[in-house]
Amino acid sequence: MTNDTTTPLVLDVAKSVVLLMRQIAPAWTTAYLRFSLRDYVSRVESSYATADAITIVEAGRNKEAFRVIGDQGRRLLESLGKDQGTFLVVVDANLNYDIKFDYVDENRWEISKLDGGTGIPEGL
Repeated sequence: MTNDTTTPLVLDVAKSVVLLMRQIAPAWTTAYLRFSLRDYVSRVESSYATADAITIVEAGRNKEAFRVIGDQGRRLLESLGKDQGTFLVVVDANLNYDIKFDYVDENRWEISKLDGGTGIPEGL
């Protein structure tokens, strides 16, 4: 699944998530970032945990970070030979991270607080 091209791209996405969290939520403990690409349309969703709450990252207030991560996400999927798919990055404040990929279920790991959502990606 990974190769010499893909590994640095995964690290770039994880680093971008950490930088974003350090800017907007210094007390973050875990961050979640979901990227999806379908029919040439990409979507970035993110949330983070602190000791007290789960908070959705507002795309409108973090446009540049979301743009950068969106570009990184497209390049990452391209490096895997995919023109669509979804991935989820989970990273903690100790810089431990995990990334999961799904190329079938475009709704996997959605991040929301609507309709009873917790802000943690669905299915984790």
